[in-house]
Amino acid sequence: MGREGFSTAVVPFSIRICGLREAETVVRAFVPTNIIAISDPYQGGMPVPDDASVLRLSFWDLDRESAVGNPMSTALSRRGLIRMPQVGDIEAILEFGRDVSPGGRLLCCCGAGRSRSAATAVVTVAQAMPGYEEQAVVLIRQIWPEARPNSLMIRLADELIGAGGWLPGSLGRAGDWADHSS
Repeated sequence: MGREGFSTAVVPFSIRICGLREAETVVRAFVPTNIIAISDPYQGGMPVPDDASVLRLSFWDLDRESAVGNPMSTALSRRGLIRMPQVGDIEAILEFGRDVSPGGRLLCCCGAGRSRSAATAVVTVAQAMPGYEEQAVVLIRQIWPEARPNSLMIRLADELIGAGGWLPGSLGRAGDWADHSS
């Protein structure tokens, strides 16, 4: 039915989102086959089971236009003091997401389990459901209502998967999700 219509498209894998505090409990209960774990720079990562495929990334939860365009943030970023999500991070998430087997169980985890992990979940589901980006956002909102996806990650992913602005637009149509502030 197209991007604006209802979709019966099904995500070929199960997905969960959590913060580092809940990770151990979620891992035991969900038994993920694949884990994307995002930590702050200089922070230790989460312990993961030996039998899961794992992607570890490290960057700050920065996404606001004011942070991206702020000369101070830009100067600090160039000096390596601020590490925002970058195209290479999103490319790694997309590549890892393509390798989640049908029937697999993907766990997306970050510090608080609200922003970077939610954006990661939106990105991987949108990639698995081309043409149904809005439904991907709705699905993740149903799974994790308290999430506030990192909008910079969403914008970068939208460009990489060629969604033509549907991912950021879908966040806007999801109400308070568009009002995320780190």
